[in-house]
Amino acid sequence: CQWPILIKPNSAGFGAGIRIFANEEELLRFATDVSADPIPSEDGVALLQEYVRPADDSIYRVWFLRGRVQCGVRRVLLDSSNPTNDFTSGCAGGSCSLDLDYARKKSKAGTTTYAWAVTDDVKEDIARILRVIGDDSDAGSIELLYDETGCKVYFDLNLLSTLPLVDGSIGNDTGVWPDEYNPWSELSEAIIGKLAC
Repeated sequence: CQWPILIKPNSAGFGAGIRIFANEEELLRFATDVSADPIPSEDGVALLQEYVRPADDSIYRVWFLRGRVQCGVRRVLLDSSNPTNDFTSGCAGGSCSLDLDYARKKSKAGTTTYAWAVTDDVKEDIARILRVIGDDSDAGSIELLYDETGCKVYFDLNLLSTLPLVDGSIGNDTGVWPDEYNPWSELSEAIIGKLAC
């Protein structure tokens, strides 16, 4: 086992309940502490995974719709002292709470999420993943990061996923997204098309 590791809910939202453990002693202390808050998983299942710090201090999220990549964003991480803050702060629409110190840091940082031109190799990887999932992959998102060797690490797949906001909070200085781009409209049209079948 590589340390540190994350423990996270199998079924929750926006990174809620993610905890990081530096070593086996910390994990065992948590596992035997009856006063510790439980992992808030809707299905009662918790997952363990190796924690990988992104080499470029960014997490990437790619949305897919009807078997193709819809759009992507890059979120710059801010908190190396408490990396779980960075994994739990990607809440679309501000629908979850943040550690107070991290919230201050985030507000001072300004824009931390940017439109990202999804690379062809990531599009190919996602297409392969969606072929395996099959009919259950109408819409959702996949998160990834690049490790210290430059390899892609896919770490989250959401078949029900909140789309990026189109309120100006996502940086698009390089014009990755066309003016007036609205992924919500694309999703609406796809749903209407599905209902018409």
